[in-house]
Amino acid sequence: MRKLTTDEFIKKATAKHGLKYDYSKAEYIGSHKKLEVICSDHGSFFIAPSNHYAGKGCAKCATVINKDRLRFSTENIITQFKEIHKDKYGYSKVEYVNIDAPVIITCRKHGDFMQTPAKHKLGRGCVKCHFEYNTFKRESYIKLSQEKNKRAKLYLIKCNSEDESFYKVGITLNSLEIRFDSHKLPYGYEVVQLVDGDTGLIYDMEKQIHSLLKNFKYHPLKPFKGDGECFTEVPRKILELLESFSALEQNQLIV
Repeated sequence: MRKLTTDEFIKKATAKHGLKYDYSKAEYIGSHKKLEVICSDHGSFFIAPSNHYAGKGCAKCATVINKDRLRFSTENIITQFKEIHKDKYGYSKVEYVNIDAPVIITCRKHGDFMQTPAKHKLGRGCVKCHFEYNTFKRESYIKLSQEKNKRAKLYLIKCNSEDESFYKVGITLNSLEIRFDSHKLPYGYEVVQLVDGDTGLIYDMEKQIHSLLKNFKYHPLKPFKGDGECFTEVPRKILELLESFSALEQNQLIV
């Protein structure tokens, strides 16, 4: 196969890169022998013709382009964060790499924390805020139970429709008939387990079961209040835990 001349190399390179580069110092020897190319922005660099034909060029230009892309990606992900969290967090320290690489997010109350963009886009946020909120929520729920003079109920129900079947675990101070009337739950359901007990204990037990089921999270096709507490399945050990707790509560009521 005939070797290209320098002029032929220049024509081929110009067809690929246009007038971006100056080839006045180029001396073509072979497709894998580096030659000198001049970038109008960053000066001379050396590159193999085969790589240049493939689209490669000035490394410094590539760095600038990548930084611009990174800046755009960072701005884009911050916009997505704000759509979910509004102005709750500061994002001046975010440097986006990919969806699973942790970034620095600033809580306006507790300061900086690290979190992956994937989790933050799912609504996760400051762990300290979450702990404070849950503590307040627990106390408020107990107070509400006392005001209504009602014991809390922990329920496990199986929801179903023609297209879906899943489980939901939650707590209520009302009967399940009131909690899940047809206007509040767009699915048919059957009760798998219902435990009546001390409000604080029931509240804590719900959180524990949600944690144990975190790998079975399910997002129903039809939205409803409490649809973040749904799961694809409930392992036997959790069913046994609920059964044993229910039996314990029944025995205490008899005594």
